Amino acid sequence: MRDDVKQRMFAADPNMPIGLAVGLRADGIDIAVNSIRQQTFDPDCFRELGINVDSKALVVVKSSQHFRALFDPIARTALYCDAPGSLCMDFAKLPYSGIRLTRSNAGYHSDQPVRRVTGAIASRSKE
Repeated sequence: MRDDVKQRMFAADPNMPIGLAVGLRADGIDIAVNSIRQQTFDPDCFRELGINVDSKALVVVKSSQHFRALFDPIARTALYCDAPGSLCMDFAKLPYSGIRLTRSNAGYHSDQPVRRVTGAIASRSKE
């Protein structure tokens, strides 16, 4: 178990601690576990835990997009997995009501006009 592992995020040097971390092996699968909830940006945090990602046929990271900068140089391809929940990347699957989304090459579009809001936004306090 280590508490000094950091990963790079848009920096030349590792600058983001990942918390208490350990490299585990279960049924031939190497797993990195850390205590700070965040995306995986840097393959070096695996290497620091004794996991050689360069020799793996498959590396799975929990990250929406930012992993690409440092993993693309060692990856043949990147595949995305869409899990259920609020961060679904296929907007057509989200349970919107009262709005119809259509998809084009430019992305998703609504059939409703854009509403412009001006002025200050007030928040309501709990009483």
